[in-house]
Amino acid sequence: MLRSANIEKLKGSSNSSSASSVSSWKKVKVDWSLLPLFDPKEGFEDWESQFEDFMKEELRRSRFGSSGQWRRVIRMGMLKAVKNDPKFKAHLKCFFRAGLKHKEVIRRVKEEYLSNLLIRQLEVEERIKEFPYDTKRRTASGEVAKPKIKFAFKTLRRRLSILKIDALAMQRPIEDAAKPTMILHALNTDQTTTLITAIRAQKGEMLLDLNSLSWDDIRPHLDWFAAIKEKEKGGEGGREKAGRSSNPKVGHRGNDRGRQRENGNTGGSSG
Repeated sequence: MLRSANIEKLKGSSNSSSASSVSSWKKVKVDWSLLPLFDPKEGFEDWESQFEDFMKEELRRSRFGSSGQWRRVIRMGMLKAVKNDPKFKAHLKCFFRAGLKHKEVIRRVKEEYLSNLLIRQLEVEERIKEFPYDTKRRTASGEVAKPKIKFAFKTLRRRLSILKIDALAMQRPIEDAAKPTMILHALNTDQTTTLITAIRAQKGEMLLDLNSLSWDDIRPHLDWFAAIKEKEKGGEGGREKAGRSSNPKVGHRGNDRGRQRENGNTGGSSG
């Protein structure tokens, strides 16, 4: 009899627990289309503010049957929001596994993210300063290694394009006003002469001060010379095709003789 009574008591306790679990769970419709996705380009603070607004509208505690259900949905929402940033997502999971509440998780991740962001921003600043050299290559004294080599126009264009993307991702976009100096410092004497000759032919005027050159002056010629070197692998026909399709000749005082002179300079700019 005693054993039977205990079994009945356990059944009653189990049923009560099950009923409590069911009653604490509440079906809630969340509009996930309103969820702000984390974008490193916009910064952590902007996303944090947007996520707080989303929580006030869609993840209010009063909408859920229990604190446990509410916390689970918040966790799911935060992981959804950072799905495009694997490192950020990994940090979130780590803090959630430690049993931290969502506000503490956001605070911890924010501190870590901003600390890492500052480091990456400083790295980008150094890459801009030392362009076009690889800042990961160092001398024995720790300085950036700067071998005496000639960077081809196509190499400069490619490295600048990569650096622009990386700088933008770190919220440190490279201003157009800084690009002419970066390129001119990377050229050797022959390349600088080639570039200036082409710009003079297009502008139809003498250039007495390199500081007066804008990025709009330099960019089309940098693209042109880079395209020619890429096409040269296809032979002389490829080079002529590149010259016809990429030459920024609008505004040039260009007769056949002038274009031959520019092509001759182009031939001397390889490297």
